[in-house]
Amino acid sequence: MLVNGEQADTISVQDRGLLYGDGIFETILCQQGIPLLLDLHLQRLQRGCQALHLTQPAETVLKQEITSVAEGQDCVIKIIITRGVRARGYRFDQHDATSQRIVYASPCPEIPAAYYQQGIKLGVSDFRLANNPQLAGIKHLNRLEQVMACHPWPDDCAEVLTLDQHGRVIEGTMTNVFADIDGICCTPALDQAGINGVMREWLIQQLAELTIDCQIKPLTLTDLKRASSLFVCNSVMGIWPVHTLQQQSYGCSAVTEKLMYHLNQHLSARFLTFEHA
Repeated sequence: MLVNGEQADTISVQDRGLLYGDGIFETILCQQGIPLLLDLHLQRLQRGCQALHLTQPAETVLKQEITSVAEGQDCVIKIIITRGVRARGYRFDQHDATSQRIVYASPCPEIPAAYYQQGIKLGVSDFRLANNPQLAGIKHLNRLEQVMACHPWPDDCAEVLTLDQHGRVIEGTMTNVFADIDGICCTPALDQAGINGVMREWLIQQLAELTIDCQIKPLTLTDLKRASSLFVCNSVMGIWPVHTLQQQSYGCSAVTEKLMYHLNQHLSARFLTFEHA
């Protein structure tokens, strides 16, 4: 683990990231030490720093530190930027440009092959997300909503959806969601709540390159129940097709299969493809 470029495994108990969740983070999959989708991760990191008035570390520094902690291995890198230690209280001096930078590596999660090859059961959390357009889209350290959305966890579900106060589908607890509705690949708008996932952004780009219709718009559970196919995704696990949502069954559409194959061939073989029975 590196803290401001130095080997360390502790931070101050007065760090604002710990006290208030005052910071942002990125979670990056590395394959043989090479960070995947790094440009998109760094672009989102920049947007988060701008939104929270944090000083963004130089990209060259971050790339060097990622390489250092990855050590040429398959791993997951986490970058955390906090406002560091300040005087007690919520207020901060915008003229104080210092920030705290933490970079460390963790083993890649072990994901059952069946999640890719047969799909997953998707639940729906009773916990509702708050709407906050000023923070929507960025990956800030305040993850209490996701923690609460995970409790209680439905039996046999690999992921659960979260809705906002108006009943609109936003995302999973750790994923973004796509739905094939009337032949159009749709994903929820995230202008009021949720995280604009890096894999979501990459897939939207790929859909455009493949000339497949994609719409970003408000979606409800009723919309998802009209869909012929669903999948959830993030940059660490790739794409998981959904076979069941609230007693409704789904197949894996040709578009989902094409995206999974595209992901497997062009990004990482860790992301398996769907298998027909």
